Amino acid sequence: MNTKKINLAICFIAIFAQAGAQEPGIQLTGGLQGMRYKLQNGQTKALPGGSLEVSCAFRVSDGWDLLTGIAAGVYRTQATLKDGTVFTYNQVDDAGSAFQYQAKFTGYKETQQLVAANIPLMLQFHTTGSAIEWYVDAGGKVLLPITNSEQVSARQLNLSAYYPNYHVVVSNLPRHGFGTVNNWKGSASSKFKPAAALSAATGAGFRLSSGASLYTGVYVDYGLTDIRAGKGSMPLVTYSPAGLDEARANSLLNTQYAGPVTLLAFGLQVRIGFGGARAKPATPMPVAPVTPDARISIVVRTKPDAEVQDIPRQKAEVQATPLYRPASVVARRDTAQAKAVAQAKPAPKPDTVAAAVDTVQATPASRADTAATALTDTVATALTDTAAAAPDSTQEKPAEDPRKVTVQFGTTVISEWDAAVIQQPVEFKSFAQTDIPDWQRSDLNEVADLLKRYPKLRISIAGHHCNCGMETEKAKTGIARARAVADYLHNKGVDRSRMVVSHSSESDPVPTYDPDAYSRSRRVTITIQ
Repeated sequence: MNTKKINLAICFIAIFAQAGAQEPGIQLTGGLQGMRYKLQNGQTKALPGGSLEVSCAFRVSDGWDLLTGIAAGVYRTQATLKDGTVFTYNQVDDAGSAFQYQAKFTGYKETQQLVAANIPLMLQFHTTGSAIEWYVDAGGKVLLPITNSEQVSARQLNLSAYYPNYHVVVSNLPRHGFGTVNNWKGSASSKFKPAAALSAATGAGFRLSSGASLYTGVYVDYGLTDIRAGKGSMPLVTYSPAGLDEARANSLLNTQYAGPVTLLAFGLQVRIGFGGARAKPATPMPVAPVTPDARISIVVRTKPDAEVQDIPRQKAEVQATPLYRPASVVARRDTAQAKAVAQAKPAPKPDTVAAAVDTVQATPASRADTAATALTDTVATALTDTAAAAPDSTQEKPAEDPRKVTVQFGTTVISEWDAAVIQQPVEFKSFAQTDIPDWQRSDLNEVADLLKRYPKLRISIAGHHCNCGMETEKAKTGIARARAVADYLHNKGVDRSRMVVSHSSESDPVPTYDPDAYSRSRRVTITIQ
């Protein structure tokens, strides 16, 4: 059980590391933390305790954050009984005689300690725009017990027996477990289960630096559900015929004298946050990608006549400037580009552009504009024709339609499409779920129709169960799932003699905290034989 709880804690820490939390932090709480319950002939009170939490804050909107994390806390309670309290139990001695076992306590005191992990989920409102931020938290917690112990003591314990058949009271036979013990002490242990609690806090926050903030305030946790596993029915002191010293202590939590046990905690809390959750991250401005179909602009620069004579073969400068286009426009052009490639012209000779450039260089300045225009058209045509003539490596031969491709099972020939539909796994979303999910019924209806269309096909139905790292399903869950699928197909008109039902004896291990993988493991596979 402890291993499962540790795995759960690791799972949550991994979530926080990957979820992009805006303000991770560490929180320390301290105050009166204990268990609250009614006690017959006694009373209880919470003792000092505390908890340490690794927390994360996620921004919801201006002034609102979502807080969660994983924490470990110590809850301590002291229970006392009124002096002279007597508890009576029916017992049988070593000779087989029935008697009433009576335990009388003076100065009874029991200190109960519980160590539990808790997972909070809190909504926080806080002020903004000032040096001091006031905050209010409200939400709930799930508590997961880890370990516990109870220390029992009494100034005096009197153990006696009343035999109703003989009307005899035995109170001073230490060898047989009856007598008086002074300064009696013992220890015990109880069983607990997960529980839920409401939680609230309020306080103020201060900026320590650009990357750290300090939050201080008060908190209260109020338990909603009984954390005790089962209702107690054991005696507070266990009878032993081996002698008075062999009498063993039990806990009040295991007796019928304690009512439902819930948690109660209140005190002070301090949290240090890192990263500045209050600052809203800037949204980057989207930049349109440069696409292969960007237009080309030609820039031609010429020299005056004198400079052309001094440098007769001065080369013109050609500059290609890509124009940005939105990705949606690029997507709409893909089809047009594919058609252009199919109708591509032969690439022009390399000398075409060079000849046009030489023409511009040898042209006097008075005719430079006309020559530049001719060069622009020539270069643009050359680049367009060259790109169109290039083979398109992205084009692939279209795949064959699976509805037209056939496969053979025995003497039955069906399409690959129909075979794939029949052999599609049936997934179960919930843990230990064995009834057919509603969203899978339409798929199974189609499987049933295909099996009736091909009456000679036989299928194997295998159920699987999941090992999710925190809680493993039982093997019988897999066979129950397989039978549920077989029953469903049978009710839809498929003869049961055509189905072989089985299950996987080993659970399928999957990564920690992967709900999609859990669903795929909680499945039933259908295989055409």
